[in-house]
Amino acid sequence: MSNDKNKSERIQYRRADDLLPDRLLRLSVPGTLTRLQEIDHELTEQLSDLELQNEELQQARTDLELLLEQYSNLYDSAPVGYLTLSRKGIILQVNSAGARLFGVERSNLINEHFQRFMSSESWSEYTTFLEEVYSNHSQEIFEFELQRPEDKIIVHMEARENKEGNACIAALIDVTEEEQAKLLKKEDYKYRIIYENLTHGILLCDRDGRIVSANQAAESILGLTLSQMEKRPLVEFFSNPIHEDGKAFSRKSMPFIKVLNSNAETQDLTMGYMPEHSTNYTWIVVSVMTISMPNEDDDQFLISFDDITSQKNLILYNTLTIREKQVFQMVVRGYGRKVIAENLDIMPKTVDKHRENLMEKLKMYSPDELIDYSKKL
Repeated sequence: MSNDKNKSERIQYRRADDLLPDRLLRLSVPGTLTRLQEIDHELTEQLSDLELQNEELQQARTDLELLLEQYSNLYDSAPVGYLTLSRKGIILQVNSAGARLFGVERSNLINEHFQRFMSSESWSEYTTFLEEVYSNHSQEIFEFELQRPEDKIIVHMEARENKEGNACIAALIDVTEEEQAKLLKKEDYKYRIIYENLTHGILLCDRDGRIVSANQAAESILGLTLSQMEKRPLVEFFSNPIHEDGKAFSRKSMPFIKVLNSNAETQDLTMGYMPEHSTNYTWIVVSVMTISMPNEDDDQFLISFDDITSQKNLILYNTLTIREKQVFQMVVRGYGRKVIAENLDIMPKTVDKHRENLMEKLKMYSPDELIDYSKKL
């Protein structure tokens, strides 16, 4: 029975061998059915690997599609304008922010020459810019004036050649406010230099008449620093004010108070005042005007004044006679009446008379006043 079974199996193997192609028979592997089972197992494993690889490829494709969607969303929703330019400067792509920057629909930008949207003054520089993008293979920067339907803005552009070298990708930023701020800062600096180097004094006061700013000339004329004047009432620094004829100003008629109360302007008014720790008048020509400050509700007041004390003193000095001037010069040098009399070959009583006359003309009543006065000639 056993022999019949073995014989039957040998017949089946021979039939299987007859069915196999010659290339498998040449493997010389005993037991062809066993080898077929092995091949089948190997193919099954390979199929499993291929299915796994396919799943991985499908996942990679899904991930790429998700990344592409995310990139598209980021590109389109970015606050910065992005566009792609061909080598000839044709707009190939533009995002929403870029379209808003141009002030036109995105569809009206595609396939248009970028140069069409900039002022003609920038064309030459733009041509050079594009050439440098492709020749230097580096990021280049260009600023230009963008012509929009309703207005113009200043745009900062940074562009780099793409990997294929057939286009460049550019980022656009509206820098109009920044450029205006720079210009304003430059103008502010220029006017600050002018303000600080004016030869006449400038004071700024608030509505209550308190000093908020002073230039160098004002500090020099008043003999005080801004820190000594700041937030103090203006009238404290112009005490005992008088007109040219010597009459005193009433408080209401003082040029500063008058403007503070009525917003009227005062132009080129001559007044004298008594500085602190001085016995002599300082004479100034003063103008006062109201100014509106940007971003502030309250007005401020600008006081401009020139010190004309030397001119006034010189006019008074020139009313003296030659002999009175001689006596004056010797008095301020500290000479006594006898020395002056000997030097001028006159009597001491005559010296006294000349000194009395000159002090009356100059409205001064002590040698110290004469000395202070002589310093301002």
